[in-house]
Amino acid sequence: MATGIDLPALQKELKGFQGKIDSWTQRTVSTADQTRQEHGHRIKDLQGRSRELEAEHTRLERAARALETRLSEEKAQLLAAQTAAVQAAAEEAALPILLAEQRSMVEEVDRELQAQQSIVASAEAQNLAKLGALERALRLYRDRLGLHFRQDDAHRLLIGLNDIDPRQPEREFTFAVHIQGSDTYSVSNVSQELPELPELQAALQSTGNFCAFVRGMRTAFVAAVSRESPP
Repeated sequence: MATGIDLPALQKELKGFQGKIDSWTQRTVSTADQTRQEHGHRIKDLQGRSRELEAEHTRLERAARALETRLSEEKAQLLAAQTAAVQAAAEEAALPILLAEQRSMVEEVDRELQAQQSIVASAEAQNLAKLGALERALRLYRDRLGLHFRQDDAHRLLIGLNDIDPRQPEREFTFAVHIQGSDTYSVSNVSQELPELPELQAALQSTGNFCAFVRGMRTAFVAAVSRESPP
């Protein structure tokens, strides 16, 4: 005997399955929607953080460029100060030499005047003797100073000495001094080969006595001239 299908029971069972499926689907969609919203908030937060980091990076780059410019300016100012210090040292070194040579000049002029006055009896002869002495004094002042200096475009102090070669008093002997870093002296462009130069430069580096260095260079040039063959 064939069994009949209980349609009402089957429909009830199907409705029960449908309700479970709808409930599961609703929960899944709700969970997915919530996850999507959370991901959306997270993405917005990350995008905001990214913009903040980009702004901070831009600010740091600008600050780095400003610092680099400032360091470059301070380096240029330091170099100018070092050059001024070298020039001041050269001027200070030149003063004792100038004073000593002027004192020697005056003493020599005085001796010449006294000698002239002792042998010249007439007023006219004395006046002529005084005129000649003054002319010699001017020549001594010009020739016996024997030192001059200037600064070139490379911030080196160029120093020139004369009255060294007795055969050519006007002959000029030159060299250049430059400060590297804060306390390192460099000597270059020496017009004469000087065996004493390494020792003089080492003494300048260890003592910083620029006056003594210039005197040593003059002495070394005099020695170099004495080694030259006579004309």
